[in-house]
Amino acid sequence: MSQQTQWISGNWVAGLGDAFQSLSPYDNNIIWEGQSATPEQVELAVSSARKAFVEWKKRPFAEREAIVLAFATRLKSVVKRLPLRLPKKPASRYGRPVLKRVRW
Repeated sequence: MSQQTQWISGNWVAGLGDAFQSLSPYDNNIIWEGQSATPEQVELAVSSARKAFVEWKKRPFAEREAIVLAFATRLKSVVKRLPLRLPKKPASRYGRPVLKRVRW
């Protein structure tokens, strides 16, 4: 398995730790498979995030707001694909739990 599942220093990289799966509590089907990060990858991710935050907080509020709103817009555009495995919900209600979180 060579999925790029870790976001480290602004890049997607493959986890070098153990393989794992996320199972649906509804029917035990595999929802997602990936590789965990090694302790070294976690350390690199944390130190990179700390450095990125220093630059992030220097950006003007309007610029940061625009980035967050663009992310929310993107999330809304894909939300109908996210909750497809929710049990006992009519198709018309798929996505509502996620949409409630991205409206503010």
